[in-house]
Amino acid sequence: MSKPDLKNVRVLCTNIGVAVIACQTAERLINSSLLLLFPKKPVRTVEVLEQLEKQHRRKTLGQFIRALRQRVGLAPEFDTLLANFLEHRNTLVHDLQRVEGHTFSTYGGLQQMNEYARRATSEALRLTEIFAAFFDAWSEQLGMRDKLRAEHPEVYDSTFFTNIRETITPFLNHLMYEKPNA
Repeated sequence: MSKPDLKNVRVLCTNIGVAVIACQTAERLINSSLLLLFPKKPVRTVEVLEQLEKQHRRKTLGQFIRALRQRVGLAPEFDTLLANFLEHRNTLVHDLQRVEGHTFSTYGGLQQMNEYARRATSEALRLTEIFAAFFDAWSEQLGMRDKLRAEHPEVYDSTFFTNIRETITPFLNHLMYEKPNA
């Protein structure tokens, strides 16, 4: 195997950075969904919301996913996506040496790590789309969508939201369902 050059190392570092940012975005949406969309108890005041936000800052992604599983039913493929995301995100953030075939000293090793970063990014982006679709549907249920569209057409009519309304929103009920006695 050939030795990687500095350009290849920079590409890997860029891909890892993109993956970390994508993971943080997905984590934030998962956390926010637990606070607003799937709360344990209804949030009725700003004070309660602020208190919950403070408590959530100390929790881990694994705790958020466990809480989500307790509050709603998840389709098996969606649960698998969440589990894979958790594993890949934790490896990316905490221990890249767990990546099979990892090494900074060969081109092949860098390629393995690049592929891992791309997979983590892909999962994070998919979860971002799904949870954004839940928030978009929620805004419609609350009667806020027209106001959002009027005040922020660049967001509402963006390719991102247009795409999720066409490809994800119609299937939200297949991803999650209300658990009896949850």
